[in-house]
Amino acid sequence: MNFRRLLSVLLFASLCTGAAAQFYSDGGDPGKLKWYSIKSPDFKVIYPEGLDSLALEYGRSLEEHRAPVGRSIGYEPNGLYRRPLPVILHAYSSANGMVTWAPRRMEFLTGPDAEEPESLDWIDNLTVHESRHASQMQFSNKGKWRLFHILSGEALTGLLDGLHTSSLFLEGDAVVAETALSNAGR
Repeated sequence: MNFRRLLSVLLFASLCTGAAAQFYSDGGDPGKLKWYSIKSPDFKVIYPEGLDSLALEYGRSLEEHRAPVGRSIGYEPNGLYRRPLPVILHAYSSANGMVTWAPRRMEFLTGPDAEEPESLDWIDNLTVHESRHASQMQFSNKGKWRLFHILSGEALTGLLDGLHTSSLFLEGDAVVAETALSNAGR
């Protein structure tokens, strides 16, 4: 097969498969979901169609816990940024969450663990824990690191935080905040 024919076949195949594709970084959301968003002063909650009440509840919890989460660390979640922090709700996945930079966002897998032995307020636990991680990620946007942040954007943030502090400390600090600021904790 000559090069042009191979290139044509590959181009055709990529067009056929890419037409219905949708990018997602985590979760198992169906590709045909329609996404909506609501904004609060500090967060932009992005959610699938039909889950307006869930999005409002997560937005309420994020705003309610913003100041207490940041009080002991010195930075409220999203405190050093002008634009609201995107929070993506993946409602078709099991429970957990993550904070990611480049691009800066939080992603929540909103389904609580079906085998959890206690009835805990999952929304508050998740928002407190992940908000604490968002607060931790702001240290590289202040002081001597500010110039590097301006030059590299959000890409350097995760690297600096990973090199500067242990992942055990970051996770342990978030668990302590979750325990102190919710009715549960670990």
